Amino acid sequence: MDERIRKEVLFKHAVLEGSSYEVGTQLAALYQGRDDYLKLCSTPFYGSAKNTQEEVAKISKLIDQYCPGMNEEIQGFAEQIHKKPQDILLYYSYLGKEELHCSHFAVMPKDTEELYLARNYDYGWDVEPLFLTTKIKGMASHFGFASFLFGRFDGMNEYGVSVTTSGVPISYSTELSGFVFIIAVRAILEHARNVEDAVNILMEMPIGEGRSYIIADSTGKAALVEVAGNEKAYRMMEPKSKQRYLVAANHFSLPEMNQYSTSIVWHSQKRYETMDRVLQNNSSDFDIEDIKSLLSKPVPEGVCTEHYVEGFGTIWSVIFKPMKKKLLVCFGAPKYGNWVEFDFQRKTKNKDYIIQLINEISPSEFWSVPSSEILETVIQKLSKEKDILGVVLVHGYQLDEVWIDEGMDVTVIVSSLGKYRSYYCTQLAGIIVRIHAMTREDLKNEDALLVRSYSTGYPGVLVYTKDETLGEFFKKTFEPKEYGKKIIMFRSAVRAVKLIQQAKISLYRFRDFSGTYLLLINMIQDLAEIEVNLHNEALQNPVLMKAFHENPEFFHSIYTDLIYGQVNEKIIYHTLDEIEAYLEAKADIIFEPVLNYLGKKYEFQGVSDIDDVLGKKYGLSESLYKTLEWLAQKEIILQGTITSKLTYKGKEEFEQLAYFYSTGKFQNERGE
Repeated sequence: MDERIRKEVLFKHAVLEGSSYEVGTQLAALYQGRDDYLKLCSTPFYGSAKNTQEEVAKISKLIDQYCPGMNEEIQGFAEQIHKKPQDILLYYSYLGKEELHCSHFAVMPKDTEELYLARNYDYGWDVEPLFLTTKIKGMASHFGFASFLFGRFDGMNEYGVSVTTSGVPISYSTELSGFVFIIAVRAILEHARNVEDAVNILMEMPIGEGRSYIIADSTGKAALVEVAGNEKAYRMMEPKSKQRYLVAANHFSLPEMNQYSTSIVWHSQKRYETMDRVLQNNSSDFDIEDIKSLLSKPVPEGVCTEHYVEGFGTIWSVIFKPMKKKLLVCFGAPKYGNWVEFDFQRKTKNKDYIIQLINEISPSEFWSVPSSEILETVIQKLSKEKDILGVVLVHGYQLDEVWIDEGMDVTVIVSSLGKYRSYYCTQLAGIIVRIHAMTREDLKNEDALLVRSYSTGYPGVLVYTKDETLGEFFKKTFEPKEYGKKIIMFRSAVRAVKLIQQAKISLYRFRDFSGTYLLLINMIQDLAEIEVNLHNEALQNPVLMKAFHENPEFFHSIYTDLIYGQVNEKIIYHTLDEIEAYLEAKADIIFEPVLNYLGKKYEFQGVSDIDDVLGKKYGLSESLYKTLEWLAQKEIILQGTITSKLTYKGKEEFEQLAYFYSTGKFQNERGE
C-alpha cells in the first residue's frame, strides 16, 4: 500500500488584456468571493507593520520608474476589493524575504542553433499557482507565473526574452535596500527586447536580496546575473561562446560573488553539479527530451524534488524556446508529464488544471552543509580566548555536516565562568552556532555535558584543547552515543506521557475535541524523536520526516490522518489509543532509566526520592509523577504508598505514593 501523503493543487491559467487599470480589475474578478485570498493580498508580510505614507510614496515612485503602469494596475485591483492601494501586499515587496529554492539553466546544444532556458520552481504545496497571459497596452505581452498577483516568478515576452531565477542565502555585509525579484522579473518581461536590456535593468534597479537570474533571448544570447543587494556581476553567453551553457541553483558561482555567499547546502551543490555535468557533456543530439529528463529525475540524478511537506517540492517546470518564442509548461512534478505548450500566435483562454502532488521524504543529507569550514572558524575564534581550555562539538555526528535549520552546538570548557556568558548565540556563514560555557570542575559529573546539549543528549567530540587531561576524559569508553540516545528517548517519553494525561482530561472530563487535538499534535515531535533514536539514527531536521521513513504506518495513523482528516470523536479516540499502545510496546526501552533505578531497589520508592535522583540526573523540568502513574496503570510497575516526613527533621509523618519494579516476579504475574 502506498502510504505517501498526496494533495491536489489547483493551477489557474488566466488571460489579462487591456489597460493597466483594467488588468487590475480583471485580477480582482478572478478571486471574487475568495475573501481569504484577498485578505492575504492586503496584509503586510509576516505580521510586519504597515508602510508609512512616506514609504509608500518612495516605493510607488520606484515602481513608476522601473515598472510603469503597475501602480495603476494595483489601483484597479484595490478599488474592486474596496481597499486602499497602499494596503496591497505588492508594496511590501521592497525589502522582502528570500526564497531559497529552484534550479535553472540555459543551454545551446553543440553544433545546433537552438537555445533553451529551463527551470524547476520548488516550494511547499500550500500555494495557489497562477499562470498568466498578460497583454497590457503599450507594454510587451508576456507569459509568466504570478507572485502576489502583480509580480512574476519567471516568464517569456513577445520578443522571446525569457527569465528564470533562484534565491541565494547571502552574508549581510552588503547593502540590502531594494526590490525583491518578482518586480525585477516583471520589469524585464514588460520592457526588455534582448538580453542586454534585461541585464541593464538588473544592474540599475535597487535589489534587496541575494538571487541568481538567467536570461535568454531570440538571438541565441543568454546571461547569468548574480545579485547580492548592491553587489552584482554577470557573465554573457553567445552562440559562438566556447561554453554553451549557464547553470544556477541556490549559491553563487561567479568568482567575484563568492565572498557574499554563505555555506552551500547539500541539495544546492548536488543540483548544480548534476546540471553542470549533464550540460557539459551534451552533444548535437541533446534535445528537449533530454532537458525534460534532467528536470524530472530526483536529486542527485536530476534536479526534481518532491519534499512538499518540508517546503521543497517541484510545483512547476518550464522550458523556454526563446528563438522560437514558445514555451512548455509542466503543472506539477515533471516526471508525470503534464506538459502544455504556449506561444504568442495561438489564442489562449482561461483554464484550470487540477494536479496531484505526492510527497517524498528527503534523504538525510538533503538539508546539510559541510561543517568543517564552520568548525574551523569557530575554533580559530575561540582559541584566542586564553581562559578557554577546550572546545566540544556537542553533536558528535556533526563532524562532517550540519543541518541548516538545526544549527551547531558547541560547549566551551573554561577555568572559571566569571566573565563568560553561560549561553551565547552567533551566526557563521549563515549557520546558527549556539555556544554553551561550563567549567573544568563541571566535568566531574559525566552527565553534566549531556544535559548541556541543546537538542540531543550526545556528549560530543573534543575538537580543540589546551589541556591534555581533557583529552583523556573524552577518551573514556562509556558508550556516549548509546547513553545519549537513552536520555533523549526517556525525556521525550516523559513529555509524551504528560501530554497523554492532559489529553485524557480534556477528552473524558471536558469533551473538548479541539483541545485534545492540539495536545495530540504537540506530542508528535516527542514520538518522532523516540522513533528516530530506536533506529540508531542521528537526530536532524526534519525529525518527523525521518520518523515517517522508519515507521510510516504508525505516523500516518497518528499524524497524517489527524491533520488531513476530519477532527471528530472517533479519530481522536483512535489516535490516543494508537499512541498509548506504541509507548507501552516500547516501554522497556524508552523508560529504561526509571525501570533500571526501581529494579535495583528492594522496596517501594517514594515519588520525591525518584524525582530527586532522576530529575537532576537527566535534566527533567517536571516531576516524574505522571510517568510513574501511567506505568502503573499499564501494570508495568507497582504502585503503593510509604510513610515519610515532609522534612528531614519533621515531626509529622505523611503517606506518599511509591513505586516498585521487579524484572522477575512482577512480570511473571503479568503472564510474561
